[in-house]
Amino acid sequence: MDSAQAKIFAEGFIGNSVGGWAIDGILGNGKSAVVLSGVRDGVEGAVKIFHPELIERYGRAVQLERINRERQLIGKRHPHLVRILEGGECAATGHLFVVMERLPFKNFHQVGSSIPPENYGTLVSQIASAARFLEDLGLAHRDVKPENIAISDDFSRAILLDLGVLLPIGVSNLTDADQRPFIGTLRYSSPEFLDRKEKDTIEGWRAVTFYQMGAVLHDLLMKKPIFADVSEPFTLLVDAVRGTTPNISGGEPRLMFLARRALVKNPEVRLEMLSWSDFEDAAKPENVDAEARKLSILERQKLARANMSTASLADAERRRLFLQRMDQFAQQLDTRLASILAEAAYFPLRRSDIFEAENDSREIMLSFSADEAKGMEFPLALKFVISNLDDNEGTPQYVIRYSDALSSRAIEASELNHQRTIFKGSEEDLYSSSLLQAVLLETLESYYTKIETGSVAGDAIHFLSAEENGI
Repeated sequence: MDSAQAKIFAEGFIGNSVGGWAIDGILGNGKSAVVLSGVRDGVEGAVKIFHPELIERYGRAVQLERINRERQLIGKRHPHLVRILEGGECAATGHLFVVMERLPFKNFHQVGSSIPPENYGTLVSQIASAARFLEDLGLAHRDVKPENIAISDDFSRAILLDLGVLLPIGVSNLTDADQRPFIGTLRYSSPEFLDRKEKDTIEGWRAVTFYQMGAVLHDLLMKKPIFADVSEPFTLLVDAVRGTTPNISGGEPRLMFLARRALVKNPEVRLEMLSWSDFEDAAKPENVDAEARKLSILERQKLARANMSTASLADAERRRLFLQRMDQFAQQLDTRLASILAEAAYFPLRRSDIFEAENDSREIMLSFSADEAKGMEFPLALKFVISNLDDNEGTPQYVIRYSDALSSRAIEASELNHQRTIFKGSEEDLYSSSLLQAVLLETLESYYTKIETGSVAGDAIHFLSAEENGI
């Protein structure tokens, strides 16, 4: 639902009632619902009405189940959690809705840069207490982010909002709509939650909540959204969530350390380094006891190891994919050369070998037998050396160097060291040109010229191409 659809949908309720709540204004909208101001029996509420398109997509029973989870919180109060007043299906209109207390506050995302740094610790401890309250009830919030945290005008009180994706922890009979797809906000999701590999246990969801609170704290300290510099395209943001450790600097050291631990990629290490008390004590004065200092040092060292492990794994995966790509390109080039030679039919029998070479390059060695019927009385050897020039944002650029020679004896790949650059560009550039055909024909012509001049003697290697003439 875009903003235009939301406006039309919301305006249709003004002056009418939903579930007995008289609608008198528009408070906002999301992708799936509008939030309207309503009054019933003198009580003011924020009435969230779900768009029929969402209900059609996931099914009415699924959405009613989610509303019923929120209804479980009716009558349960926490000073830093939005109160649920009612929810269900409107008997008169058939619309599905949830009513929350109406809060006259903006959210963290809207006013984050104005929040005094000395309040950060208090606000983080309040959010943690609300998330822990839900955990004690066997529920996971799953979408803790700046937009879902209201803050009072004096910046002293935080209230956790939007309970629409609450999940009962450890309940195996949930609908497929909650079991499989990603539900939450990508930017503020932990890697395991993004990939739906979180453990459906108290500890598993606690690890997700800790990460999301760490991301919120990051935004407060850095005064910008986490991974703001890799928002587009979508794949960059996904890669950042999975493998990039965000920079956190310039804030209160203890809070920076808390955020860094919360944003550790491995959930098990995250839980080993953090507990609820770390968040709940964020506003307390720092303990300067010697033992506490030692513990802090050990925790910092553990964090460094955890981040190094994450970086090492990410680097190892990038290298694996790079080497795989180089192998694939070499194999494809070898296949293309074989096709050209088979079609031309004027080269003798050959043997093809692919080698790994220095600096992660790949070498293709083509060894041709002597063939008197073709006037080729000496063996011929060709070598293509492939190197990566640049990754170029997903369109790799390669450089290919080439060497060709003849001799009265077999030639080893290591002996073909007089090379010239014949190509620089992408795989598409190479195969859309006739470069390879031209190079092979030039070599064969040089071969006959060399023989005809009578300059072949003994078992010396006679190079056919000049060394490094460029392309």
